Amino acid sequence: MTVLLVLLTIVIFLGADHVVQKVRLARAMRASSESSAARFNIPEGVSLASNNLWMTFEKGIATIGLDEFLGQVLGAVESISLPDVGAAVEPEGRHIVLRDRDRSIRLAAPVRGRIVEINPVVLRHPATARQDPYGAGWLMRIAVGKKSTAGATLHGAAARAWLSDQAARAKEFIGTMLPQLQLATMQDGGSLVEGALKQCNQGAWEEFERRFATLGVSQPITR
Repeated sequence: MTVLLVLLTIVIFLGADHVVQKVRLARAMRASSESSAARFNIPEGVSLASNNLWMTFEKGIATIGLDEFLGQVLGAVESISLPDVGAAVEPEGRHIVLRDRDRSIRLAAPVRGRIVEINPVVLRHPATARQDPYGAGWLMRIAVGKKSTAGATLHGAAARAWLSDQAARAKEFIGTMLPQLQLATMQDGGSLVEGALKQCNQGAWEEFERRFATLGVSQPITR
C-alpha cells in the first residue's frame, strides 16, 4: 500500500510539473510575440502598404517612405533613386530603386498621382531612410485625386503584428537562401541581423522583392 501511495504521489507530481512547464512555455511564447510586435514603432496616422512602404495623407497629398521592416532587412543601402518632381507614378510601375553594390530592389508607389516633392536628404544620405524612416527619412510626396491605395493597408496594432510576421518570414527566407550562414542572420533570440539581405546575391534580392516588396503579394496576416 505504501509503495502504491509513493508511486501515485510521483505520478501526480510529474503530471503537475508537466502542466506548469506547458503554462510557462505558453507565457514565454506569448511574451516573445508581444515583444517582437512592440519593437516596431509605427506613428499614429501612418498606414502600411503590402510592399512595405508607409503612407500618410493630408489634404490630397500622400507622403511615402520605407517602413522599419525593409530598413532592418536591407540596412542602410548605398543609393536611393526616385523620379523627378512632376513625374506621374502609379502602382503598376516600380519607380523607387534601392541599390547596394550590384544589387537592387524596385518598389511601386502604392498610390496613383503626380510627384510634388522629393526628399533631397535621402538622395544625398540614403542611410537617413533607415535611421529615421517615419521622419526625416521620407521619400516623396504625391498629389492624389483621392485617398485611395493599391490593396489593403494596415495601421496601429495590426500593422505592428504584420511587421513581426514579415520579419519571421524574412528570417526563414534568408536562412533558406544562405543555409550555411543561417545562424549569422540571427541575433537577440532569433531576430534578423541588421542588413541580413546584404549577404545574399541579386537573385535572392529579386526573390525577396517578389515576396515582400510587391504590391498585392505580401498579404497582411489575419488574426
